[in-house]
Amino acid sequence: MKKILFFATILFLLSAVSFLLYNYVFHLEKAEAPNRPSRVPMSAVWKGDFDEGFWIELINADTLEKEYRFKIYKETDGLLAYDGLFRLNHDCLVEKRNPITQILFFEFIEQYKLVINDSCSLDAVLPAFGGELLKTNKLKE
Repeated sequence: MKKILFFATILFLLSAVSFLLYNYVFHLEKAEAPNRPSRVPMSAVWKGDFDEGFWIELINADTLEKEYRFKIYKETDGLLAYDGLFRLNHDCLVEKRNPITQILFFEFIEQYKLVINDSCSLDAVLPAFGGELLKTNKLKE
């Protein structure tokens, strides 16, 4: 009887920990956009998660080349972080005229890209036109 009670207690504790992890650590609810800095155009859309994000503006689209120009602004002060062309990395299901609705976030640590999902992204075409990240980031152009 003690063994059954012991295993039931362990099972209950594991279930409670799993519930807490799911709800508070791995919860994938959409993060809300912060207040828009005055420098950020109204056409820019905020993309990010709970840690950080960027304001992303589609400037133009060349759907034949699957190439898009985006301006990306810093979340907090609205300074231009990156201005450049991005190319769809392969044929994936994307709204060709306005892919901004499907972008999840801007990746800038290992490479510059706008992530759509695990297997689909818009990758930067270097060199870029400008932006603050080019001054501080050590990525080679």
